[in-house]
Amino acid sequence: MTAEIEAGAVARLDVTLGQLTAKSVPSDPFDTPQFPSPITKVATATAGGIAQVSLGGPNLGYYWMVRRVSISDATAWSNTMGTAVGGFYLSHGQGEVTTPLPQQIAWPFTVLPNVATFSTNNLRIGYGDHLVLYLTGCTPSQVIQATAYVELATVRQRPAVQVD
Repeated sequence: MTAEIEAGAVARLDVTLGQLTAKSVPSDPFDTPQFPSPITKVATATAGGIAQVSLGGPNLGYYWMVRRVSISDATAWSNTMGTAVGGFYLSHGQGEVTTPLPQQIAWPFTVLPNVATFSTNNLRIGYGDHLVLYLTGCTPSQVIQATAYVELATVRQRPAVQVD
């Protein structure tokens, strides 16, 4: 695990041209994403080898930026998962997903256990969406663990420059 240091700076720029004055609006430190926090949940595979784990979604006024996801046996990372395949799905405002559609897949995994890390182009999850892990081919009664590291940020609409 790596340690991260967060530093913030507030800058202000005032420009005057004739009678027009433009002032920059200082950035709000709460608008920047917070450090990644893990969300971990478990589920038990059915007799038919299906497991579904919902990691939920952000509350109203917030969004998640998913940085890393992992799927494993809940007991030990080294445990095999049979012929299990699956992926993380995004519900697209439908709340919980009971049977995910192909267009809802966010990250597929064909070999398990597995982990994926995203430094850029990560998935943004808005209010009303849920991040759901859906697996097939699991060993019956196997306990599956899903983890997502998410950054929480607020949703705010504000002009970058204020004109007086």
